[in-house]
Amino acid sequence: MIIGDGNPSMNTYNEYWMLDPANHDTFLEPHFTNADNIYFLNPKAKIIAILREPVERLFSEYNYFARNQTSAKFHGVVSKMKDLFEECRRTHTDRYCVNTKKPEQSSIGQIWKGLYYVHLGEFYRVFPKEQILVLKLDDCKINYDECLHRTFKFLEISPVTEEFYKALNTNYTVKKYETISG
Repeated sequence: MIIGDGNPSMNTYNEYWMLDPANHDTFLEPHFTNADNIYFLNPKAKIIAILREPVERLFSEYNYFARNQTSAKFHGVVSKMKDLFEECRRTHTDRYCVNTKKPEQSSIGQIWKGLYYVHLGEFYRVFPKEQILVLKLDDCKINYDECLHRTFKFLEISPVTEEFYKALNTNYTVKKYETISG
């Protein structure tokens, strides 16, 4: 049986690590994050990370949370968040700054979510590399069949027929068109 969770929060939301009793003896960096919790629950879990181009992800987040805002407003929010992050980095590691929520942080302009090397580092620290598959969203858009094939192989799912791939691509295209047009 394969069960999945497509929520990116498992990767990026560790901001409350200081509240975890397992992290009580330090405030320099977390000892335990979501990756540790997932490993504790299922050490054989397979982790699939589909990474979006960081600036595109940031702009999409902004459009989702701050609809009908101007590009100047976007620039202002991102500049403020960049300054906050750089201020944190003057006295702490990237790992600390990515995983620590500060009161002045906005729900938009979260540039640290795009620091994939830190977030994935949590999973590589805990899981064997054979249990982690990293894909780029742009590559999956360009070559959907190859991306799906790599995913099935990673999950050790039997290969599917060419007709199955074609049906998936047809359904994906139709759904995408319906979403745009209607």
